[in-house]
Amino acid sequence: MQLTRAADYGVRLMLCAAAGGPEPVLTVADLARREGLPAPFLGKVAQRLRTAGLLQSSRGHAGGFRLGRPARETSLRDVVEAIEGPIHLNWCLVRPGACGLEATCPAHAVWCRAQTDLLHRLEGACLADMVRLRPDAQPPECPGGGAVPESGA
Repeated sequence: MQLTRAADYGVRLMLCAAAGGPEPVLTVADLARREGLPAPFLGKVAQRLRTAGLLQSSRGHAGGFRLGRPARETSLRDVVEAIEGPIHLNWCLVRPGACGLEATCPAHAVWCRAQTDLLHRLEGACLADMVRLRPDAQPPECPGGGAVPESGA
């Protein structure tokens, strides 16, 4: 399983917005230049994040995007699912009972545990803690911890 480029760009966009705090406006053109990303595609990603309420947008001379809610209240799962939709490691996890092999498949229990672990890890990684690992920003810690270790483990 691998995230799409859209999800990767969405995470990068949200981390940049979180590093700037709740007020600064981020333009797609500036972010694309800074991160070396294609602006048209990044604009579509930003629109998905806006639709999900993770970003707010404003038009005009000083327009652009800013966080739609505090970085400490936005998890990596929120960002990925805003782009990709609900996360399911295997199609048998989409709707319980949809797979006729569910009761006898030895892999099903493994898929369930792996999905639970993945979702727990993504929910525990909030933007504020992830940005705090960057040397250029120090936002407040997320309520209840959940910091991502520097080793990435």
